[in-house]
Amino acid sequence: MAKAPEAEEGAAEHAQEGEGAPAKGGGGLMKLIIIGAVALVVLGGGGFAGWWFFMRSPVPAAAKVDAHGKPGEPAAGGAGMAGPILPLAPFIVNLADPGGRRYLKATIELELDKKEGEGEFKGRLPEIKDQINSALSTKTSQQVLGGAGKQVLKEELTARLNTILKTAKVKNVFFTEFVVQ
Repeated sequence: MAKAPEAEEGAAEHAQEGEGAPAKGGGGLMKLIIIGAVALVVLGGGGFAGWWFFMRSPVPAAAKVDAHGKPGEPAAGGAGMAGPILPLAPFIVNLADPGGRRYLKATIELELDKKEGEGEFKGRLPEIKDQINSALSTKTSQQVLGGAGKQVLKEELTARLNTILKTAKVKNVFFTEFVVQ
């Protein structure tokens, strides 16, 4: 039993010598300051980016200039004036691929050049849908994939639909959904 008090004395001596004592952490405050500064920079940068992309007011119309340096006149052909945009129900057609296993789902909106053409558009809706279905179902997946294929398809649809409409003409074709599977 005499050994137990001696063991305690030995442990106390080692603790006093500093072997078991924790080292002083002088860098803890410095690390905290650095982490805080980095966090502040990141949050500030994110706030600035959010303001830049979402909250900043657009350039006033008076400050805009055309390609020739003249103040904001709309381009020829009425590009500055949008006509009525008329949505159509989604089209789902089998493509003309060998094997017939691929299909296209497209949601289309048409822009007319005049508001007066809306009544005729609604009256000729079955013919318009038929022309679009016919045009889409004759295409292969290779013909409609990619930007160039879609542009050719837009031009073809515009030409087909303008043969039907008499009061107004289709100015633009917009694909708001375009999925090939």
